[in-house]
Amino acid sequence: MFAGTETSGRGDSIALPELGLGSHRSREVVLGPLGSGLILIDGRYKLARYANGLATLCGRVADPWEQSNLLESPDAADVASRLDATMTRELLGALFEGNVEKGYDYATMNPAHPWHKRGWSRPYPVTEPPVREVQPL
Repeated sequence: MFAGTETSGRGDSIALPELGLGSHRSREVVLGPLGSGLILIDGRYKLARYANGLATLCGRVADPWEQSNLLESPDAADVASRLDATMTRELLGALFEGNVEKGYDYATMNPAHPWHKRGWSRPYPVTEPPVREVQPL
């Protein structure tokens, strides 16, 4: 926009409030990489999952120094389950968005589709990637 180009509308970018663009959208969660894993923050809690299988859940309001791992606490089971499901959904969405140009819409149940014919090869890169609506949280 400021560089004289239009945005694609895909992705999860949100304009900085200081730019005065009138966007009232805000993030419900933030997903990001760690040195060896992923982190999801919803404002009140932070879930971290590491490549070695370990995980931590911290209450950011009650425990700002993150001294207690709530992951095994029965009182935090609902929070852990919700954040884990959100992390999975966000990660899958990011993977899809990062590979959208490789997508190919076809109906495998249609025997007339060229995919079922000998010698067919999938076109790559796709000249016009399928436009899919990103679902809000």
